[in-house]
Amino acid sequence: MPLFSRTYCSIASAVAIVVVSALVQSSPATAQTCESPVTLMNGMNHADTCQASNSLPAFGGIIPSPHRDVIFSFDVPSSPPNGIISVSADFSASFLLIPAPCGMVTQPIAAAWPGEMIIVDSSVPTGQYFVVATGDPTLPADICGNVWLNAELPGGWDDVIFADGFES
Repeated sequence: MPLFSRTYCSIASAVAIVVVSALVQSSPATAQTCESPVTLMNGMNHADTCQASNSLPAFGGIIPSPHRDVIFSFDVPSSPPNGIISVSADFSASFLLIPAPCGMVTQPIAAAWPGEMIIVDSSVPTGQYFVVATGDPTLPADICGNVWLNAELPGGWDDVIFADGFES
């Protein structure tokens, strides 16, 4: 007689699927500030800025940002090859790339609107960087919604190496 019955295994599998689905579909709701950013992973990243606070009410000490924000972080290795971060949103969003230290006085070094890309190339020095996803700073009301960042960064866990035209 098998150790576990088929019914028990089916129920356990169903519970595991529900738990994993809930974890995968949930967007980060607590770790979204400079002090505790969301790690930007290679591939698709999602967050709901409506679940966040306005942790950066200004950029570079002069650019107002009256909207909620989600902050993603990533590291640029020494001598980085080119990488891109494609951004999209279901509201009037803006995406700002800022170097460490993350904070209100740090000047953004790049910006993108939904449908555009942030380029990470050899002109970007080694170090830690942050992508701030927030509302369009030219709009005065508190706007928020879903943001997606599709990162193709060098050195990521899903980089594919091709040798002689074949994946290796």
